[in-house]
Amino acid sequence: RIFFRNANFWKPAGNVFVADCIPFYHDGVFHVYYLWDQGHHHHPRFGTLGGHVWAHISSNDLVNWEHHPVALPIDEENGECSNCTGSLLEWKGKICAFYSLRSRFFAGEERFRIAASTDGGCSFGERFAPDIPVPPGTRGQFRDPHAFVGEDGLIHILITAGGGSEDLPLGRILHYTTPDLEKFTLKETMYETLRMPECSDFFPMGDYCYLTYASHWQTHYRMKKNLSGKWETPAQDVLTSRWCAVMKSAPWKGGRRIGAAWIPTNEGGTKVFGGNMVFREIVQASDGTLGTCFVPEMIPQKEQDVLKPLSLSSEKGIRAVELTAVSGNFRLDGLFSFSPGTAEFGLILRDGTGTIGGRSVSFDPAAGTAAIDLFDTASKIPLSPAKVPFKLISHGGIVDLEINGNRTLVSPGAPFPGACRIFAFVRDGRSVFEDLRLYSR
Repeated sequence: RIFFRNANFWKPAGNVFVADCIPFYHDGVFHVYYLWDQGHHHHPRFGTLGGHVWAHISSNDLVNWEHHPVALPIDEENGECSNCTGSLLEWKGKICAFYSLRSRFFAGEERFRIAASTDGGCSFGERFAPDIPVPPGTRGQFRDPHAFVGEDGLIHILITAGGGSEDLPLGRILHYTTPDLEKFTLKETMYETLRMPECSDFFPMGDYCYLTYASHWQTHYRMKKNLSGKWETPAQDVLTSRWCAVMKSAPWKGGRRIGAAWIPTNEGGTKVFGGNMVFREIVQASDGTLGTCFVPEMIPQKEQDVLKPLSLSSEKGIRAVELTAVSGNFRLDGLFSFSPGTAEFGLILRDGTGTIGGRSVSFDPAAGTAAIDLFDTASKIPLSPAKVPFKLISHGGIVDLEINGNRTLVSPGAPFPGACRIFAFVRDGRSVFEDLRLYSR
């Protein structure tokens, strides 16, 4: 067992990566199970079947973490090739893992499995192959089970399945119930999408309940007050940015909810399966809509310096002024504001040696967008001329941004080999950066 601090932006040592995360809260401890990935879903022995096992870290304070032995390995001798995404719950004194299995004995499909742990979720020795009814018309996928106990005392299980026709394939989230993990009843199709949903999640929060799922790795959500009513699609239905992949969440102390996801490896602007772990705290607005912010326990806390405020104006073109230079990883907090009609403003991070091109964090008030390197963009952000708080983190080549305490976006890249020079810029307008504070661990 290995103990370490700060799992945000973490990955195992060597040519190994974090893929789909399965967070689970139990007895004051926050567990994260994750797919241990080798070869970016092209395993040296199992190829595109994945070869994934459930690795496991845990923490009782979100700061200090323990890396446990593999919790759910694959049985290669019996044809198992990958234990895929799922969920966990406590049931009758055991921790039960719900997952889908890939095997060389049924190549091209996934099958629903349950495993049980009697040691608090460290190892899952008992394994079951339940006889679960697959509805007619199911095509392709049947995987990513998410299980929870309902108010009726039954276990409810959501499973991703394909549907539709060859001409128009559809994705569905099927809803099952079981009283005993032996007999399963298909209730209904909880949700149907044009694109195959992945890694669904369901949770109550305040007066609402929420359904989340990933599409092309980006997490979307639906909401409703009445469980028997229809799912509502919020105006901004994207819960994570495009480089924050497949987020699932679990409760945390004090009524909080923490999401765990992964940052894809960046190969020339293309997202590649597997990368670094990343955490978000889910926040709820008064109208029930959701957002995300940094987890306070997992970001740099030690104040280094207070920077002078900066006001920039440009009648035509771009004007940039250096704020400071900093070595190593850092966090920069501040407030930004701008004059009406300003075309663009933001920050540029540039290597002190001049050998690495700049990374950019830019805001477009007219479009209502923020972007990092133009690779990760958050849209429909209410960028008013009033002062807006932000937090910016640079860590090992990853640039991570929080806006107004409820929107986040992230983009991976190459780390700066030397000092990082931080510039503020404005294009065709006026912007102000103030209350600027640098932090480190």
